[in-house]
Amino acid sequence: MRIMAILGAFVFSANKKEFHNMEKTTKYHFAKIDKISTDAEYHAVGGKEERRTVSGRINVLESGSEPLAVLETMAELKLEYPLFLGNGRYLGLFIIEEVGIKESKIIDNGAGVQIDFSIKIIRTDGGLLSWLKSQNISLGGLL
Repeated sequence: MRIMAILGAFVFSANKKEFHNMEKTTKYHFAKIDKISTDAEYHAVGGKEERRTVSGRINVLESGSEPLAVLETMAELKLEYPLFLGNGRYLGLFIIEEVGIKESKIIDNGAGVQIDFSIKIIRTDGGLLSWLKSQNISLGGLL
């Protein structure tokens, strides 16, 4: 089994539970201060917000009858889970915001043979820079 990524206890693996897309959106927060007779000013407030959407397709005949059951259970527990890529790269701690499932190629017992899925997750840790700040580690005055 070739591991593509691991989110908590859920393993994305090539040819069984694989994803085809991983989108990352990072939102930086600013407060707008309107001025009279001049341009508005923007000031950075708060941290950043990182969201990821992972989507793909599962063939039920190759991956078992309930391939997303573990993932749905994890979402219902509402805990943070670490996300690692298959090469060992750590992407952070995430909560599962949404799980979307679309079954197709329905067979005679009513089960879908092909499942398209999307998972929306939100990063809950502040990343490396946040950790460095919490440890009072300076990078030559950059922090």
